[in-house]
Amino acid sequence: MDKLTFQEFKGKMQRHNFRHNITKQFDKKAMVGCIVFAQSNFDKPYSEKSRTYRVTSANKYFLTSMGGSSLFGDCLDGSENGVRLDWYMSGRKPWKVDYCYIPEQK
Repeated sequence: MDKLTFQEFKGKMQRHNFRHNITKQFDKKAMVGCIVFAQSNFDKPYSEKSRTYRVTSANKYFLTSMGGSSLFGDCLDGSENGVRLDWYMSGRKPWKVDYCYIPEQK
């Protein structure tokens, strides 16, 4: 697994969308990726799995033709689904990203 910065990750997601002509949300050709948030964002310890959210390139955040910037993700530990990550990443106390990665596609 190659660790990516969030900017590198964002670029890969956008390039995938461009190459595969993904222009709308929920497209089945979307690429899956994971964002791992830094432990320093939280008051108590969380496992890496609990700080990792699965997202797809079909989020508005990665679709340059869309007017919005929503980024929804599902926590890998199964505790949360459909979390509006862009709100946490840009709020009063924005969550910092530790790293991102693209899991092996099957």
